[in-house]
Amino acid sequence: MNSWDDMKTPFLTRYQDLCKTRELKDEIFKMTAKDNEIVEEYIERFNYNFQRSPHNTLPKKVIRAILIKCMKKEWLETLNLMGKVHIS
Repeated sequence: MNSWDDMKTPFLTRYQDLCKTRELKDEIFKMTAKDNEIVEEYIERFNYNFQRSPHNTLPKKVIRAILIKCMKKEWLETLNLMGKVHIS
């Protein structure tokens, strides 16, 4: 092996699929908002993880529920006020 790619490709071919599905599922279903994160960053991170996930064909209601389940309380309150409805 003479380069990083010479080493990386065989390693990923052998081990990546073993963990990938579980990790992607966890990234979606166990996702929480970070302390210093703003709502736009959270949604962007959610969309990125969701598009990579094998679960990206879930019904829209389920996707929405997953998205809002770990939003910060103040975000939900703001969204409720802006939409004049109870979002959650």
